[in-house]
Amino acid sequence: MTDPIQFLIAAVIYHPAAPYLLAVLSLGPLSLAFITLDIRVRRSGPRNLAKNRAVRTKAPPSRPVPTPVEHLALAAIERVPVLDAPRATLLERLEDVVECLGQAQRVLPDIVLSRALRIRLEPGDTEMNAATQCALNRAGLDFGVFSYAGNLDLALMISAQAEAEDDRQLIEIALERAGVPLIRIPLDAPPDMLRARIRSALSPATGLAMAA
Repeated sequence: MTDPIQFLIAAVIYHPAAPYLLAVLSLGPLSLAFITLDIRVRRSGPRNLAKNRAVRTKAPPSRPVPTPVEHLALAAIERVPVLDAPRATLLERLEDVVECLGQAQRVLPDIVLSRALRIRLEPGDTEMNAATQCALNRAGLDFGVFSYAGNLDLALMISAQAEAEDDRQLIEIALERAGVPLIRIPLDAPPDMLRARIRSALSPATGLAMAA
């Protein structure tokens, strides 16, 4: 007696349509393999990799960044002197001398020229105006004697300090064009020297003699 299973296998193998049947049956595993491969390729694509990496590395919600005002409210802030000891001593001497002159003037330290002098702009020459203003912004005085109206009456520079030649010329030319006298004094100048130099620089007679 023939085994039914063997008979079925033989019938399938030797049947005229057996090659077509095998081809159809083999399409199932191939399709499944292709679908699996396609899913893997899609998951490993650049977009999905970046998305997956972002999901894995996503940081927990951070605390709000404090504003500068909030930082200052918590910071330990202390006062510091804006002048070193020698300059502070010189400023005190200058104030005493200027007060004794009795011309209603005051002394201010560290003056930026662009705050005390103004350039009359030439119409149409924007490049020259910008270059001149830039030069004026970078120049400064050690001390300035001002009227109570805020006008610069006298410029003072410490003579012993290092000063670039370009800056020196710039300061001298700007003050000369504005009609402001300039004196250079040593850092340890005594009151008598300061009084004589300042009175001489602010004297109208001295100014007329220099102009002549």
